[in-house]
Parts: sequence; structure tokens; C-alpha cells
Amino acid sequence: MRYYHAIIDDRSLKSGEEPKNLKNVIVIFICSYDPFGRDRIWYTVQNRCIEEPDVPYDDGAKTIFLYTRGTKGQVSVKYMKQFERDNMMRAEGREEERKNTEREHARAERECARANALEAELKRLKSKML
Repeated sequence: MRYYHAIIDDRSLKSGEEPKNLKNVIVIFICSYDPFGRDRIWYTVQNRCIEEPDVPYDDGAKTIFLYTRGTKGQVSVKYMKQFERDNMMRAEGREEERKNTEREHARAERECARANALEAELKRLKSKML
């Protein structure tokens, strides 16, 4: 964990720049094994004061571990299923098909958003007429 945060921090500051200019960093690990042995889907790790755990402390560094086989906790099933499908397609050498599916999902989401916007506009215009 420390390694990845250090690499990101190192690359985000220019030589001579103040450390206070560091941006918040979230490192995400997607694991097929349970990194903490608690069967959770999602683990969030960040620094804290050991002696006074209730004292707020946020240094801008956070690490998220996603355990793909976890059963405890909540995470969007949609994204977990998508991750599982993408991994299967990569393993089977179907990367181009996966990319096409991803593009079609994005297109469908754009069209749904557009339809919703048009529907809202129609509703607004109808209410003006009444």
C-alpha cells in the first residue's frame, strides 16, 4: 500500500513544490483473495491516530480493497458482475468483444439519459400549456 501511495505522491508534486499541494489519493486493489480474512466485499483503509481513534485525521490517503468473492457488506452488484464478466472475457481472449460491449453500454446509458431529458422537457412544456 505505502509503495503505491508514495509513487503517486512523488509523481503528483513538481520539484520544490509544497507537500500541502498533494491531492487526495485513493488506491484500489481488486483481489480474488480475501486480504484480511473477514469475507467482506469492501475494505477501506486509511490512517488514524492510534491513541485517540475518535480524533478526526485525514491525510488524503485512502486504500480500498475489493474482494471479488466476499459476501459481507454492500457494493453495487452491477459493477461486481461487470468486473467478473470482463475478467472472463479477458481470460478467454475476447478483449475486442469486451470493448464493444463496454461501448454499447455507454451508448445505451447516453441514450437513456437523453430520453429522460426529453421526457422531462415534454412534461415541462405540457404543464406550461395547462
